[in-house]
This record gives sequence, C-alpha cells and structure tokens, in this order.
Amino acid sequence: SVDITNNIIKDLSQAYEFDTLQDAIVSTIVLPVGKVLNLKERSTGNGGGATWDVVLSGSVTENGYNIVQCTGVPTLSLVLRLGAVVDVKQFGVDATGVVSCSAIVVIAQTVARANNSALYFPAGTYKGNFEFDANCHIICDGPENTIFTQDLSTAPCVKLAEYTGGDGGFNISFGNCSINGGVSGVGLHTGKTTSTGFSTSKIDSIYINGFDTGVYMQSALVSTISGVWARGATSYALHIPSVANVTTMTFDSCRFYGSGNGVYMQAGILITFLSTSFESNTEYGIRIQTEATSGPSVVNFQSCWVEDNATGGVYIDQESGIYATKLQSLEFNGCTIASPTGVPSIKADRASLVYFNNCVIYKLDEITYRTTDNEVSVYFNNVTDNVQLKPTAAMYSGLQALTYTDSNTKTYGFHYTIKADGNRLHSNYLTGTEGVLLLTATDATLDVNGISKVFVDTTAGDVTVTKLENAAYGTVITLINYVGGNNLIINHSGGSEAILLISGAAKTLATRRGIQLIRTPTAWMEVVIA
Repeated sequence: SVDITNNIIKDLSQAYEFDTLQDAIVSTIVLPVGKVLNLKERSTGNGGGATWDVVLSGSVTENGYNIVQCTGVPTLSLVLRLGAVVDVKQFGVDATGVVSCSAIVVIAQTVARANNSALYFPAGTYKGNFEFDANCHIICDGPENTIFTQDLSTAPCVKLAEYTGGDGGFNISFGNCSINGGVSGVGLHTGKTTSTGFSTSKIDSIYINGFDTGVYMQSALVSTISGVWARGATSYALHIPSVANVTTMTFDSCRFYGSGNGVYMQAGILITFLSTSFESNTEYGIRIQTEATSGPSVVNFQSCWVEDNATGGVYIDQESGIYATKLQSLEFNGCTIASPTGVPSIKADRASLVYFNNCVIYKLDEITYRTTDNEVSVYFNNVTDNVQLKPTAAMYSGLQALTYTDSNTKTYGFHYTIKADGNRLHSNYLTGTEGVLLLTATDATLDVNGISKVFVDTTAGDVTVTKLENAAYGTVITLINYVGGNNLIINHSGGSEAILLISGAAKTLATRRGIQLIRTPTAWMEVVIA
C-alpha cells in the first residue's frame, strides 16, 4: 500500500486529496512540483473546497489567501487554481455572519478581477463593509440565501464605487442578494465624491432592510437598477444628494419604502423610473428639492405608485432664488399618487415645467403651493382622482388661479388642458393645448401672460377680476358652469387691458353660459357663443 501511495504522489496525472487546506500545509509529504491537490474544504465546516497546484516557494509570493507556503515542506507552496467563477469561501471568507470578512473579500476581488473571473458568494451571511470596483461581476444565491450584513455603521454595508486604480467603477454587476442593517448608516452606496464612479453597470434583485438610507447614489452614470426593494429606511429609502453626478439612469420595478422619504432627489439628469413604488409613513413619497446650482431635470416617472400617510405624496421645491430654473421638465405619466384626507397629494412650491399626464391623483382638490414667492409651473393633462371615471371641472375647484410674475414678466401657474363636454369640463391631453387656467374665486389682478384660455366657474359665487394684465392676441376668457345670480365681473379700471365698446366702465358677464371675451390686437371684445 505504501508503494501505491508513492505512485499516486509521483504521478502528476492523478490528484492527491486532503480534507482541509491546513492539512495540506502541515503535511510532510514531499509532493512533486506540478502536483494537483483536491481539498474538500478550506477549513472544517466552512466549505470552500477547491483545486490547488504545488509550486516551488521561490517562484511565487505568498499572501496567505490564494498563495500559501507549506510548513511541513517549506520549499513548497500551494496556489489556488482559478476558474471563470471564484468562490469567496475558497479564500477563507466566513459565511456565518459572526466575523467581519471585508479584508479577505478585497483580496478575493483583486485576484478575481486579474483573472477576469466572477466573484461568487454562495448561500450564507457575510458581515462587513464591502466595496466592489470596476469590472467586478458578483454572483449570489438569491435574496433569501446570500445576505450581507453591516459591520460598521459609519460606512456603507455595500459600496459600488470607483476603482482605486483610477479606471472608474464601470462594468459592475451586482444583485440577487439581501443587505441587512440596523437603523443607521447606508445599505447600498454607488460612487465616490469624484465625478467618475459607478457607470455602465447593473444592479438587480436586491432586498435592502433597515438603515438610515437604503440606497445612496453619489455617482451613477448610464446604468440600470431593477427589482430593488429598499424598506425600513428611517430617512430616505433612495437618496440622490445635491453633490451627486447621477445621469442617464433607469430604475425598473423597484420599491422604495420607509418611515422617511420614499425618494429624496436633490440632483440628477435624464433619470427614468418605470413601474416603481415610492412610499412613506411620515414624510413624502417623492421629495424633489434642491439648493444646488442645477437640480433634477428631465426626470420621468412612468406608471409609478406614490403613497404617503402623513406629510404629502409629491413635494417639489427648488429651495432658493427667484427663478424656477433648477427643477425643470419633471414628468409623471400614468402614475397614481395617493394620500389620506387632509394631506396634500402634491405640494408644489417652486419649480418649472412639471407635467402630470394621464395620472390618478387622490384628493386632487388638496394640491397645495407656497402662497408667497411661488414660482410654479405645473401642467395637468387628462388627470383624474380615484373616484372619478374621467376628469371634471369640479375636481379642480380647490386650485386657485395661481400666478406669479417676476421682474422679467415671466408667469408661473397651474395650467390645464380642458375641453367642454355638455355641462362638464374634461382634461384633454390629445388637443396639445397648454396654458389654461381655471378661475373659481376673485382675483384682484388676473395676469394672463402666456395663458391662452381662462375658464371661469361661478358655481361658488361671484368671481371678480379687478384688473386684466399682459394678455396676448387670441387669449380667450370663457364663463362656464353658470349659476343664476352668480356673476363674472371684469373691471379693467387701473389695468392695462381695455374692453372693447365699454371703455372705462365695469363689464359684467352673467346672463348666459358660454359668453366669451376674446383679446384682439388692441383690446378685449365680447362674443356671445351660446
């Protein structure tokens, strides 16, 4: 039997087996260079079985992980044989969640990247603060099996960042796992403070539980995030801060939920959210607010669900300055925005070019805006509430004719595209018309700069306009939903607009529904259409 064993040892075509790496290291068997060893486990009970090659110690530099020196025969060393997939357990990573394994994962990642191998985290719990860099492909066994837990709350549990060699954190693939934490810190962080970072990468199928911030995007470019559920965040389930360089990003089928804001966006350009849910218990489902030089712009929410139980569904504010130039071109298409009674579904303080198209907005009459310094330009097209089959004028009754004119005579306001249908008004997105105001209460100065149509509803009582200002040729004022005894009273005294044929006196339109005032090149002219 001794001869048989010696023959196996000398025969390079046959692998020799040990139970663990430690058994192979301390063995006094003089193995020939080039001999292949099969190890059942890296250490007893922790898995990590792998194939190792025997080499001369002088030919390699030992690191204690994938290149180790034998103590039984000091002239020999063992080198881990690498394939297309590298199992982190083969490097001695603890998968019980008891010991931090961040340092060993750094070694495993470096070796895997140099070999163009994927890094595999089999089922287990991995404790640490992990950073994955450029050209790193992470394979896991599913959110219920592969779990990353936070070690230090002062650092993110998982960071997809910039490669320290300066190549940028591009071409990263990470997902199919869970990230668990306490009540502080960040679950998943992308990018560093520099302009380069996480780019041309993919995040998919991650469950993030706990943390102060679920997902923090400091730098992210031309990448896709799908199937991410961040829940339990105390401040932000998703945070894109003002220092961020986030652009050309797509979020698909994600859910951001917590006691804080569902998403807090302070920056970002060309960002698309598809079939994504934003939910909050105490703050806003979506909070878009910035004091940065340029805020979020060209952001599209498509078929999303927004829900809040305390503060508001969607909050939009540029924070400072006179002009609404920092938040531009925000679109909500086919979204549902839900909030309980008494909580504004939308709060728009200062923003420019915000569109709600084909949306369902609970409590549409509870939309609010800042009463002073309100630089708001919000468009509603084919919008309904949760109990209406289709939009009606009454749904907009809670919205005043909001206007604000700055020193450059730029007017902001809530605008509607609507059409008459019998005695009801409906939002009509297909007409493509914009710049429509619904007036239901007295307005001392009606500034119609940039407004093509003004519909006046006297259902609640008289509507008086003391002044007409800044009208353009073709602007139309129409009396709708006339109620007997309630009048539309337009008095141009002191204003810049004269009403044709009745110069210097008040003009009362109250006798018939459908009366119009049309702006000619020089003045207003009354027209009877019904």
